Amino acid sequence: LQRAEKIMVKGEWKNKELVNLFQAIVRLQNISYLCMPRVNLSSLEPELLTKAVRKVKELIMFDCQITGKQAIAMFEGFSVSSNLVILAIGTNMLDKVDKDTLAAVVNSCKIAYMTETRCHPSRSPICLARQAGRPCWKHYGSARH
Repeated sequence: LQRAEKIMVKGEWKNKELVNLFQAIVRLQNISYLCMPRVNLSSLEPELLTKAVRKVKELIMFDCQITGKQAIAMFEGFSVSSNLVILAIGTNMLDKVDKDTLAAVVNSCKIAYMTETRCHPSRSPICLARQAGRPCWKHYGSARH
């Protein structure tokens, strides 16, 4: 794992295993891709999750059951410093994230997939694209994972 650039996480994980994995991800120097479809991340501390996901260029985390605190921490972290180019965060609840922070992060990505994501209507992909003065089709689409 020391030289890993791409990591895909699947299945059910115990909290201790997830903590160990995410601590290892934080230590990685060249991590660029992290894919975690349907992995329940709700037990992770928001700070640890944020440190790990801020390191990558491509983040895929569909249906990860992230909490409101985790979502807030992640998007605040992305807004401060991030390498994020592709964000696929569908089927997660983002309704606690500040709408301006969410808009800034999503619109800084080259591609953002937010299908079936629960958020306030003002945070929808169409509203976020309009807020940035961009047409939706350039930045949003639907993905099936």
